[in-house]
Amino acid sequence: MFAKKKFTRDVAEALNARELNLEFEVKGALELRARTEDGDHFQVNLDRFFRAVKLGSRTVDCVVEELAEALVQIHENSNGEQDRVIQTGRLIPVIKPMEWISCSGSHDGAEEDNVPVHLPLTNELGITFAEEGDRVVRFLIQKDLPAIDLSAESCLALSLENFKSQLENIEVAGGPHVFLVSGGHSYNSSLVLLSDFWKRVQLPLAGEFVVAIPASDVLIVTGTEEPDGVEAITEMIQIALSDTAHPLSDRLFLMRNGKLVEFEG
Repeated sequence: MFAKKKFTRDVAEALNARELNLEFEVKGALELRARTEDGDHFQVNLDRFFRAVKLGSRTVDCVVEELAEALVQIHENSNGEQDRVIQTGRLIPVIKPMEWISCSGSHDGAEEDNVPVHLPLTNELGITFAEEGDRVVRFLIQKDLPAIDLSAESCLALSLENFKSQLENIEVAGGPHVFLVSGGHSYNSSLVLLSDFWKRVQLPLAGEFVVAIPASDVLIVTGTEEPDGVEAITEMIQIALSDTAHPLSDRLFLMRNGKLVEFEG
């Protein structure tokens, strides 16, 4: 985790040292907020860049150069005569803590227009919508809605179709009491939103499905009548939370009628 935090600080400092007409602040490990001169802001996710540096395919300097070029283009487009074009075909659903959602919409006071478009998932989690660019992920905010003429509910339906089109396979691994579900995506947690998948998937688990989404890329499943599974999944949650830059929840949920209900067992 220390390496992620240091990488995030180093990138923020390097970007701030450039004359980009943007101010960058660290929001968390691998998460920056870019603030414009007009007070608008957007999130910058560094996860893929960190992985590239860790694998040796890029240096930190290359990441900064690539990010600077992309961010300047985004900033210039947003300052143009026309509003930025939102590619709705690239919107995907991303689960975020409600605390993150509320904090993302405020800076020196509440700014409702800058609050990410979202729908409630649980008491502590919400569904947001991210536009995946080639190099930068940008979250849909309230003031974007008139331009695309969509409601939050319509964004969910559209983003789920986009998300499903990106999934080559949904793989289930592990057993016999606990399984990991993956779509080979950075947002595996969003698989809990695919009601059709949960209706047809067959896992050798006793009772109702109990799921955990401790991090954006982690989805774990056991059964209500799997005591060893419930114990194991609780331990796996703590491991995932200690090793992620994007924590979600330490709670267990029942998958019931396509909805997440907090598990009290």
